Amino acid sequence: MAAVLKMETVRLGTPSGQAKVLGTVVCVGGSMIMPFYKGSLLKVWASPMHWRYAEHATDATTLPSGNAAIVGDVLIILSCVAWAVWFILQSKMSERFSAPYTSTTIMSLMAGVQCAGVSAVMDRSVSAWKLGFDIRLYAALYVVSSSIHHVVTT
Repeated sequence: MAAVLKMETVRLGTPSGQAKVLGTVVCVGGSMIMPFYKGSLLKVWASPMHWRYAEHATDATTLPSGNAAIVGDVLIILSCVAWAVWFILQSKMSERFSAPYTSTTIMSLMAGVQCAGVSAVMDRSVSAWKLGFDIRLYAALYVVSSSIHHVVTT
C-alpha cells in the first residue's frame, strides 16, 4: 500500500527491493493460510492455556462453513488492510502533528473505552474482570505490551 501511494519506492533490481517484495509475499501468504485452510483441525502442539471454545472444536465438522466462513475470511483480510491503512495514517499524522506521544495516548484511550464498552455489554458480571493465572492475565499482558509497542513505534 505504501508503494501504491508513493510513500515508499520498490526497486526490484536492488537487494533491498527484492527483500521487500519477498517479505511481503511471505507475510501475506502466511497470514492467508489460516483463513483459506478448510481441512481438518490442526493440532500442532499442546497449549497450557484453556480456551473455552477449543474443547468444542474437535474436527472439521464443527468449523464454520458456508457464509460464516466467507464472512470470517473477509473480516480477517479487512483487518489486515485496516492495520496497513492505520500505519499509513499514522505516518501522515506524524508529519503534521508534532506530539506523537499525545496521539498514541489518545488512540490508546479510545481503544480502552471501546474495549470496556464491548466487555460491559458482553459480560456484566464483576467476576469477568478478575485476573488470575489464566487467559485473562495473558490478555492483560498483551494489552500492556501492545501499548508499549505503539509508543516505541511512534
